[in-house]
Amino acid sequence: MNANPTRKVPRHIIKSPVPSLMMVSSPPSPHSQIRELRGRALDEMFEGNLNESNNLFLQAIELAEHVLDDDDDDKSAAQLMLATNYREQDRHGEAEPIDRDVLARQQRTLGENDVNTLTTMENLAFDLKVLGWMEIPGVSSNTTMTRLSNLANFYTAQRRYQEAVGLHEKILEWRIQELGREHSLTIASMDLLGIAYRGLGQLDRAVQLQEVAAETAKAQLGEMNPTTIKCILNLAHTYKALDDQGQEGAEQHEGVEKAIRILEEALQVFRNARDEDSLSVAIMNNLAVAYMNIGRLQNAKLQLQSCHAWNEKTLGDDHPNTLLTRENLNLVLEKLGENSD
Repeated sequence: MNANPTRKVPRHIIKSPVPSLMMVSSPPSPHSQIRELRGRALDEMFEGNLNESNNLFLQAIELAEHVLDDDDDDKSAAQLMLATNYREQDRHGEAEPIDRDVLARQQRTLGENDVNTLTTMENLAFDLKVLGWMEIPGVSSNTTMTRLSNLANFYTAQRRYQEAVGLHEKILEWRIQELGREHSLTIASMDLLGIAYRGLGQLDRAVQLQEVAAETAKAQLGEMNPTTIKCILNLAHTYKALDDQGQEGAEQHEGVEKAIRILEEALQVFRNARDEDSLSVAIMNNLAVAYMNIGRLQNAKLQLQSCHAWNEKTLGDDHPNTLLTRENLNLVLEKLGENSD
């Protein structure tokens, strides 16, 4: 019997030599590198090593300019942090062009009134003020101040009162210098600063500012001017807050009594001059609430009845103002034991 020929090994069991595997890590992305540099820069900033922090931010910006789109947020973030460092070092001349560059980008990509745009505008305005000039190219100084005022009001609405006070003080200082103390915008800025101080609980400072604002408005703009009325309403609110704070030595309801006095005076001026309108109705509504606070329910009832009638006729039965006055009126009638139907 002949020897068997060499058997072929089935292909499915032939094993190829397995090469040794090497783990090859992919290089970090540009965004990761930039964020890592920013993180290190922030660490140095918190340690007080601002020069080293600046160098790291500059490296992050240089890398971003080479590999990222001009509108990339990582680039803007590094620039804004570097500008913050420069301001801390009183290097406003170096912070200014950075803030200007970021502002132009944010205006283009986020819009003029985005809170990030407005915050950068605040930083740029501060740079320019320190440098002795205040013009932002393409934006008038009045427009700049108006936008910054909107940002400060946003801070107040968010209960970020310390930031609101700081910004409103800058705006008021600029408007006094450029427009004078008797300009309507200056008066409004003083009133808004008072509101921010009220939020901080610094009521004496708030009253001081708002009393000056209200008196200046009455003297310069007229007692029925919308700015004047807003100042009076806001001052009345601050007076009432004095009672809430319970200041030492103050008589019970002293703040509300002051609020009632200025609101009654303002309402009488309107009634002597013309029929009810939205401004006089606002005064009546605030006056009614003040009466309610000290239990003068019959007085509150009369004011709320007038408010409700005007709102219902002018704004409609389902308008929020109409519904609110109706609710308050029904509450007063219930306390008086009268039928609210």
